[in-house]
Amino acid sequence: PIGVEELILAMNCGGSDAFSGLTANPAVGYAADLLIALGGTAVLAETPETAGAEHILTERAINQEVGQKLVSYIRWWENYFAAHTFLHPRPSMDNNPSHGNKAGGLTTIVEKSLGAVAKGGSSMLNHVLDYAEKIPSKSGLCFMDTPGKDSSSMTGLVAGGANIGVFTTGRGNVAGWAPVPTIKICTNTSTYERLTGDMDL
Repeated sequence: PIGVEELILAMNCGGSDAFSGLTANPAVGYAADLLIALGGTAVLAETPETAGAEHILTERAINQEVGQKLVSYIRWWENYFAAHTFLHPRPSMDNNPSHGNKAGGLTTIVEKSLGAVAKGGSSMLNHVLDYAEKIPSKSGLCFMDTPGKDSSSMTGLVAGGANIGVFTTGRGNVAGWAPVPTIKICTNTSTYERLTGDMDL
């Protein structure tokens, strides 16, 4: 047993749909705020899926340096996509959302990002971390620079020291991360009913 203030919560979403940003992710954000109020730590990630909604986080940055660090990571990803046109026919962040996201009701990266950052609740943003950088305990809301790919993102969060995860999905994603318990949440009834063995809530 450990105190709640020792929890470091990794927050991620994958196979997102319109319900993710309207119900599942805001619920996680509310829970993250409760955890932070009790002295715990919650960590957002997936930098490419923050583009277009970064202002929601930078306005809550504890200082200008933290806000600028987040923006610099987003610019890095924009440049990365632009430099790899052979991988991305439309070299921009808007290659996201995926076909599955679009089938689930998301039409642009901004829509997807607005839903994704909802997992951050309303707490101040205290730290912006490199990929897999050690997450300071008892540090409130943090952001880790990770790819948008679910498995790579959660791996970075776990490598950084997250000891519990929460993962929301709308279209369906059954991935898990063995080193930490991961609470799987789906607020799309038909998807949940198809995946009851893999979902917790």
